[in-house]
Amino acid sequence: MTLSRRRPLARGAGLRRTASIGRRAPLARLGKRGRAALDDLRTFRRETLARARGRCDRCRRPFADRDLEAHHILPRSQGGKHDAKTNGAALCRGPQGCHALVHRHEAPDWRRWLRTRSDR
Repeated sequence: MTLSRRRPLARGAGLRRTASIGRRAPLARLGKRGRAALDDLRTFRRETLARARGRCDRCRRPFADRDLEAHHILPRSQGGKHDAKTNGAALCRGPQGCHALVHRHEAPDWRRWLRTRSDR
């Protein structure tokens, strides 16, 4: 019995990049629900970044929109919504950016910021 090797697909064949989450999803598997969720995510990101006006919500430094990431304050897995006004924060990206610090729980002022946060 011989084993046959499958030829690998060309990189990106039949796949496309989804919004800003950086994962790849097969086009055929993205049904109506998937497209609606992707549209919601894109709207959430657009509204969150527009509300931040080019500044990181944690460190308040100015950034270009491409260097900011939309962050769900209450994660979707814990019942958080795609509501930019009440559940969104624009955080700077990168290995030492505020978004990474918040996810690694290394931002001591984050909880204080959440308590004093007023809806703009």
